[in-house]
Amino acid sequence: MREINNNAAGLNKPTYPTIQEPKKESQPVVEPKNEQTSVTTSETLSKSPEAIIGRSQVIDAKSKALQLSEVEKDVNAMLKNPEIAKEYNKIFDLSLDVLTKQGDKEAYEKSTLIADAYCKEFHQAG
Repeated sequence: MREINNNAAGLNKPTYPTIQEPKKESQPVVEPKNEQTSVTTSETLSKSPEAIIGRSQVIDAKSKALQLSEVEKDVNAMLKNPEIAKEYNKIFDLSLDVLTKQGDKEAYEKSTLIADAYCKEFHQAG
């Protein structure tokens, strides 16, 4: 019943007989060749997911000008009516504080909607 080999020279050797398996020679796997050659055209490349993602990240001049005009519109509205901008920020901060304390995960988004609704209702700004 003694299974431990105390012989220091035999520590790395198994105490039970082992069967050596014959080594298998690995043969390279030959992949079947398709008879049809795949032709990549600009049309097939333009439909690839990478191309679609790349196009979404590029802003053309027209959309960039539109974005700048929207930002300039907002800045000009705030410069003309600084009191409305202060009230907007106050309403946003109050609603954000209340919603955050309630544990709402969409507190920021809801606060912007509340502040927008306030401005549209009371100041006709928009």
